[in-house]
Amino acid sequence: MKTNRGTIRRVRYDDIDRISALIRNTLLISNSLDYDMRVIQNLSRQYSARNVRDMAMRRKMYVHLTDDMVDGTVSVKEDTIYAFFVAPDRQGNGIGTRLLSYAENLVRTAGFQTAKVDASVTAREFYAEQGYQTISKEKNNSYGVVYTMEKILT
Repeated sequence: MKTNRGTIRRVRYDDIDRISALIRNTLLISNSLDYDMRVIQNLSRQYSARNVRDMAMRRKMYVHLTDDMVDGTVSVKEDTIYAFFVAPDRQGNGIGTRLLSYAENLVRTAGFQTAKVDASVTAREFYAEQGYQTISKEKNNSYGVVYTMEKILT
């Protein structure tokens, strides 16, 4: 999908290192305001290039590109949205809203009436602004507080 502000396309093998770097950088810059460094390090390990490659094989993974720069990513499996990140210096420019809308359309097209996501403390407000409701909250010593949220798709 090409927009006047960038392109969303399926991930390719040569995107994996850039996606891993984007996610790890976002965790360090954006999420470190809400989580301690131990949690950030645990999450960063989860998004190594090897793990991102494995995720891309198990889920439908997409990137948002602006001028060939990967500045956002999201993945979907069935009714659940995963690994949704936008580069810190690009947040607030509509990339996240476009990626989330794209992911929701994938969920809807697959025949599901609701979309689910596990949201960080950092992203919870963004999801709420997009119509998601919190259905549970979990605290994990390794990964911090996570909110399970869902949205009824119309």
